[in-house]
Amino acid sequence: MKRYFILLIVIVFSFEGKSQLDTLFLRKNIYASEDSLIALFKRKDWKTYADYMNPVVIEMLGGKDGFVKYLQEQMKILDEADVQIYKAGKILQLVKIKDQYQCIVESFLQMKMNGMTISGSSYDIATSADGVKWNFFRITETATSAQIKEIFPDLSPEFKLPRAQMQRNTLEEFMSTYELQYLN
Repeated sequence: MKRYFILLIVIVFSFEGKSQLDTLFLRKNIYASEDSLIALFKRKDWKTYADYMNPVVIEMLGGKDGFVKYLQEQMKILDEADVQIYKAGKILQLVKIKDQYQCIVESFLQMKMNGMTISGSSYDIATSADGVKWNFFRITETATSAQIKEIFPDLSPEFKLPRAQMQRNTLEEFMSTYELQYLN
């Protein structure tokens, strides 16, 4: 009886250990992908940036070339901006649904534009089939839960979708009062 109990304990701990290793592996790859995304954004390498975007969004904008053209137009406003800080935050949620990993990742930004300092948080939905290559979708300030679920019908129902926030102050000041806010 004692042997069976010890065997059961060993099996339980081996599953728990594998689960923790899997989660560490996934988190490492998510952070690496998010860091690459941030570096590409800072360099304005929109063609490579598109490789990290969700294929649904790429297709909605007419393919990779259409997406790159759209980004170039949208980012012209940032030509005059000095992005001072852009960094990854936490992985807020991580699940596996069917054959897909899904997560929500936060990031933080501080930039100076027209003499004004603007800081805030933004959030990406990231998906991966293998846990190695991740595709991202930015949750915009104006997005609704219904719009996001229309684009991602297989999105985990467990997810609480955060709302992007921007304020006219430094990132340090922003972080001193930072609280997650969620979409309706």
